[in-house]
Amino acid sequence: DGIRCQPRSRWLGDVYKRQALTMPMSVNELRFWQLDQRINWRGVGVDRQSVRNMISVLEQAVSKYGAECREITGGIKPTEVQQLRGWMCAHGLDLGSLDAEAIENALERPSLAPHVRRVLEIRQLIGSASVKKLYAFERSASNDNRVRNIITHHGARTGRPTGDLVQPLNMPKAGPDLIYCGCGKPHARRDVCPWCCVPVPPEPRFYKWPDAPKGHAENPVDAVQEIMASRSLETVEYFFGDALLSISGCMRGMIWADEGHDLIASDYSAIEAVVTAALSGCEWRMRAFRERKDIYLVSCAAMDLGLTYEDYKQYKLEHGSDHPHRQKKGKVAELALGFGGWVGAWRQFDPDGATDEEVKETILAWRKASPEIVEMWGGQERGRPWDRDYRLERYGFEGAFVNAVQYPAQSFQAHGITFFMRGDCLVVRLLSGRELCYHGPRLHPSSREYVGAGVLEITYRTWNSNPKYGPVGWVTMQTYGGRLAENIIQATAHDIQRYGIEALEAAGYPIVLHVYDENVAEVPHGFGSIEEFESIMSRMPPWAADWPVRASGGWRGRRYRKA
Repeated sequence: DGIRCQPRSRWLGDVYKRQALTMPMSVNELRFWQLDQRINWRGVGVDRQSVRNMISVLEQAVSKYGAECREITGGIKPTEVQQLRGWMCAHGLDLGSLDAEAIENALERPSLAPHVRRVLEIRQLIGSASVKKLYAFERSASNDNRVRNIITHHGARTGRPTGDLVQPLNMPKAGPDLIYCGCGKPHARRDVCPWCCVPVPPEPRFYKWPDAPKGHAENPVDAVQEIMASRSLETVEYFFGDALLSISGCMRGMIWADEGHDLIASDYSAIEAVVTAALSGCEWRMRAFRERKDIYLVSCAAMDLGLTYEDYKQYKLEHGSDHPHRQKKGKVAELALGFGGWVGAWRQFDPDGATDEEVKETILAWRKASPEIVEMWGGQERGRPWDRDYRLERYGFEGAFVNAVQYPAQSFQAHGITFFMRGDCLVVRLLSGRELCYHGPRLHPSSREYVGAGVLEITYRTWNSNPKYGPVGWVTMQTYGGRLAENIIQATAHDIQRYGIEALEAAGYPIVLHVYDENVAEVPHGFGSIEEFESIMSRMPPWAADWPVRASGGWRGRRYRKA
């Protein structure tokens, strides 16, 4: 009311002032936003007939599985969440939520009663995101069978996009495990091939979706859609077993190119790991990427687990498979620990592996092998409060952030990144010149255990859209060096991707979709090549000219798929 009573010129002045403090678009940001809108208006093609076939099968499956759930639970539908939770609690399973993560974790319990397990499986199938996506495809497609406006520019704090409508950024990956018969067709039966009636061998090899035997060209989505066209749940189950899992596996393939065109795509290989190494100055990692070594094995060797990189390679030559350290130590460490993660972060990738003490030892070994990365996260103290040489010192990203908030008239740098205050926003200027903003930053005495007096806690105001992190809306959120590093590294990786998208557009590859580190273009038959596409993507902006970022795993075809 107070604002409306003011003269219009004064009110507009206040608006402009607030806009200035929240950073208007730079020239480069505006240029990429305009490109993003062209990509949105271009849209992606949708195999609408297949979508409608799957909706028909889906509705039959929901009816069938819903009846099974009601029979087990005494009349409770799989969509009645509160009633289902109460029924499960009465049968020994108390879940605070029935979201996808909670159900997945519950299904891993070996002691789960069979009837409770089956109800959870039905809820998982019927409540899956793929069910909603199927209807979103049908609802969102235009008369020309294309879906538009599925990318939200700068949807995340880091500048990365988020998805809309069909949510292309989180397409399901799971599909049924398949046998490939000599006739070339996939199926899931153990007795005879439903396509050619040839008996299945006693111990058939099942391929994980969407893998196929070497040299096999057919996309399994095409075979599944051939059967989905019958619109018969029984027929689909006869060929592929779980109909809803088959629908989930096909979801990505519902995006396809128009007649006479191909999709051509590739993604950046381990781009965040390269950016982490480059910003932190970790030379042994940069050398590994330049020499195209397996970073998981190089990491194992650096953690001093008793074997060198050459030992790991020799093991693979002798045994035909990688050393267990690669998956259990190197891979988990590289995926979980780059942003200051502790035991909880490790457990997201390895929930039931090593003990907590073993995990802590591995984390400390990884940090000891990667001191440059730990230094980049930064902090406000050196050593532990009970050590003789303990002292307060601000360094790295966290130290620069705290200094910038405490001394708003100055700017501070860490690893080439600049931190400074603009009004009531903490601005982080990236190497590209693009800026991230943290609204209303505040410093408080730290509430953590085992920190010295004088260490400060950082909070800022942000819009939370994920219920996992608290109520949706404007909230006060805490941050620290590792999380700042995550934001900066993801933002820097996205700047590289933006540069590649602009270069591809200029070279005649019209982008129709960009998903995290993947770019997808739609081109006429015969135009361009995967090699040229990846070469253009691999061109680096001047500020990252010597970084060993490469595009790989490219593919070309009509249906969208994971590389």
